[in-house]
Amino acid sequence: MIADILNTKYYAVKFNAEGNEPVNFQGRQFINDGKLGETHQLAYALLQGQMGYPSIVFLTANSELITPVSGYRTPVQIEPMLMYFAGTSWQKQSFEDFLKTFKGKLQ
Repeated sequence: MIADILNTKYYAVKFNAEGNEPVNFQGRQFINDGKLGETHQLAYALLQGQMGYPSIVFLTANSELITPVSGYRTPVQIEPMLMYFAGTSWQKQSFEDFLKTFKGKLQ
C-alpha cells in the first residue's frame, strides 16, 4: 500500500545526508565540505538545520520545500501523511483537521 502511494503520487529520492557527492539543486551546488561535520549541505538546507535520521522532506512539484519530517514512522503512521501532501490538502487545511476525516486503507 505505501509503495503504491509512493509509486503513483511521488517522485521518491533516497539521499545520503552524509554523502560526499556534489548535488545541483535549484540552480545551486551543494557539497559536503566538512564544515557541518559529516552532514551534506543539501541535507542541512532541506532539514532546516534540524538534523534527524531518518527524515522525509516533502517538496512541491517545483521542488519548493513544504516541510521536513524527522523520525521513523510505521506504515499506519505514514499513510495519512503521504496522502495529505500528495494532493492539495496541505494547502487547504491543517494536518490535524485532515486526520479527522482521513480514512486509511491500513489498519
